[in-house]
Amino acid sequence: MINIPILLLRAVATKTLVLVVVVSSFVHGQAPSRVTLNRVATKPINKPAGRIDQVVALPDGEFVIRNSDYSNEPTQAIEIYDREGRFRKKIGTFGKLSGQYYRLKAIAVAADAAIWAADIMGRVTRFGQDGRVISTRLIQNPGYNIFGLALDEARGIFYLSGCLPKKTYLDLGCHLIHKYSLKTGEYQQSFLDTDPEALEKHLLALEDYHLDIDGRGQVWAADGPIRKVFRVDPATGQTQSFSLTSRIMTPFAAINPKQGLGPGVYENAFLIDRVLVVGGFIVVSIGQLKTAKYVLQVFSANGQQIAVDLTSPGRLVGKTQNNHLYFATSAPRGFQITEYEVSISRQRK
Repeated sequence: MINIPILLLRAVATKTLVLVVVVSSFVHGQAPSRVTLNRVATKPINKPAGRIDQVVALPDGEFVIRNSDYSNEPTQAIEIYDREGRFRKKIGTFGKLSGQYYRLKAIAVAADAAIWAADIMGRVTRFGQDGRVISTRLIQNPGYNIFGLALDEARGIFYLSGCLPKKTYLDLGCHLIHKYSLKTGEYQQSFLDTDPEALEKHLLALEDYHLDIDGRGQVWAADGPIRKVFRVDPATGQTQSFSLTSRIMTPFAAINPKQGLGPGVYENAFLIDRVLVVGGFIVVSIGQLKTAKYVLQVFSANGQQIAVDLTSPGRLVGKTQNNHLYFATSAPRGFQITEYEVSISRQRK
């Protein structure tokens, strides 16, 4: 049985912020767990306008930031900031031409320092950090709108998420995770079918597909309105789903496809916003667009939920190379990015 966690907030003299969540978890006789977010560092970002939707750390301490504001589309951008949070340069431009990005959905940085960018038009573009276009590819055969991007360079693979229809019509279901060769860009295989709840309730307009890869090459994924986390083993094709417990994210009622979402449904909905694998944990962020409030759910590597509705210290926007988390918040002169370490300890019965 999993109970709602007790949240404690404590500031110590070292200016390290510790968020402590005690989760009463006696699944299979296990003792309760304590999940903590320990603040490591905070960086001001001199970005007076726009948004921070994703952060990728560079080896030299600089940051690549994705701004994907769909309400003011020309402001969408990929930007590099130095280790002090000062703007250095913009990478690429907004637009529909080859080498541009339109409705920017995800970025990643490869070991060769290339910045990968994927947009909802189905384009994957690689930029040098000097801004030049290295390559651009329109995803076709099969073609679909891209939602997420993850690189698995150790295995020579990259993954994209997006709705590839199983049949003629989208409402008959999709394949959601797609595997490609890093070397050739060749499409290899698709995994993870649309969850039945999304089809039964006509939730297509609320869907957003998130993914990340763990150290064993397994893909962890989520569909925005569905209260589950999925683990896909690309080697075998096996998919497992794990229910997500939350008092914040209530189940969605069925949507009348003839009437659409109706006023305020999307803005007021609590949807899964991000899935990140950090060390032995899978961290799932749930957010509401209207209030910009977020909570976190934490899973172990075996799919057990070990933290429920943990108040997030900002919007979860990325992770470091040493498995810490980045959260973005507004600040007087723009934004700030705060780095946290995740840890867990077992409590005595």
